[in-house]
Amino acid sequence: MAQVNVTIIGLQQLGLSFGLAIKRLMKAPNAQHTFTITGSDEENDRIKAARTLGAIDQETRDPADSVAKADLVIMTSPYALTQRLFSQRKRRQTRSLSCRRHGGDQP
Repeated sequence: MAQVNVTIIGLQQLGLSFGLAIKRLMKAPNAQHTFTITGSDEENDRIKAARTLGAIDQETRDPADSVAKADLVIMTSPYALTQRLFSQRKRRQTRSLSCRRHGGDQP
């Protein structure tokens, strides 16, 4: 079985539904993957609800940190937040590629 790290950004109805569906998939007799689901939302109440319902395994309020180790990212957040996250992620990837190309720890 392969381990897949999933991040769900936005834990309203759609985000919760994705989390619960992935959990159900993992319990199927022919499941080929195990999933660890990290949920991210700006509202603590939504994070608590997602935990209580069993839709997520881990939580964070910082969406940028939540995608650092993710194999799959599901975004159900407003467009403005989505645009900001992609912008931050692009800058981080560019810096990371630069470090690899030079072979050192320096940016």
